[in-house]
Amino acid sequence: MIITLLTDMGSRDPTLARMHQALAAVQEGVTVTDLCSRISHHNQRDAATMLLSAWPFFPGGTIHIVAIAPFVGKSPSIVFTEQNGHLFIAADNGTLPLIFPDVATVSSYVSYSKPYNMHQWIADAAMLVKLIHEKKHAGYRQIVPQILPPVTPVQINSNGAECRIVRTDRYGNVTLHITRSEFETLTDGRDFRIDTIGSISVTKVSMHYADVPAGEMLCRFNRDNYLELAVNRGSAADLLQLDTSNPSKLFYQTVSMHI
Repeated sequence: MIITLLTDMGSRDPTLARMHQALAAVQEGVTVTDLCSRISHHNQRDAATMLLSAWPFFPGGTIHIVAIAPFVGKSPSIVFTEQNGHLFIAADNGTLPLIFPDVATVSSYVSYSKPYNMHQWIADAAMLVKLIHEKKHAGYRQIVPQILPPVTPVQINSNGAECRIVRTDRYGNVTLHITRSEFETLTDGRDFRIDTIGSISVTKVSMHYADVPAGEMLCRFNRDNYLELAVNRGSAADLLQLDTSNPSKLFYQTVSMHI
């Protein structure tokens, strides 16, 4: 059995280690993989973006657990859904609909009331994994999951568009919330210009980082087909003077594209 974990627990306390131990005890030989333990705190959108990029690379039957903002909402609960041969477990806080927007209902496993206890949440998630492994997870009540307020990823204007920043990675690459197909529809073969700090502009899509000299800005489509700003052997986040200390605020910043 393979289990992936996506959390904002970090490594400053033993909470993540306790979760590993609880899951490892479900079955002998279980493999627990951390997709990321440093998602920005309570950032469901960042978690969904990360999981969307990762889950297709795991074999069918993998169980994916998202332990982000577990006690958000009036009636916090653990929910789960099976999609494409994978099981997804998360809090009912809007995360799963971000990953699978066409899913109308999810299974509700357990609900919580105050005082909240993260260690109980971990124990319950481990028990749900055990039930899934034993194929005893059918029949749970179906509920309509919480939906996060919509955020317009691309704001069209008379000069072009404002593209929302999704996230930055450890290299300082900046992912914009515009896909290849959306970009091609928007530009329709016309010239474009992405303005950055000072007089630096990007006017063409590159295939590789090395298409421009070291230290220069470029844009390219990443493996998830989202437009990415990068610097060959440098950091686009630094060049754009982005404050990456609070990743949850990055989502509400935009980059201008002129057409």
